[in-house]
Amino acid sequence: MGIDGIWSSQPCGRKPPNMRLKLGSNFAMMEATLLLATVYQRFHVRLDPQHPVEPQPAITQRSRWGIRATVWRRSNANGA
Repeated sequence: MGIDGIWSSQPCGRKPPNMRLKLGSNFAMMEATLLLATVYQRFHVRLDPQHPVEPQPAITQRSRWGIRATVWRRSNANGA
């Protein structure tokens, strides 16, 4: 068998479960990066210095008490 084993002979839609997970997580990370870049182009975001930001480790990383921020539109924002 080749480097991919039995999966090399399967149609494109049929991949091993770990391959589907990797492709999905890579796409999600790219989508999140593009979304944040778009938000930061159109808005100013300032964290509240009085609000603590402490990580809460779980399956996904999140803030223990949320993130409090002030958001306002940039005056030179392009788009809708």
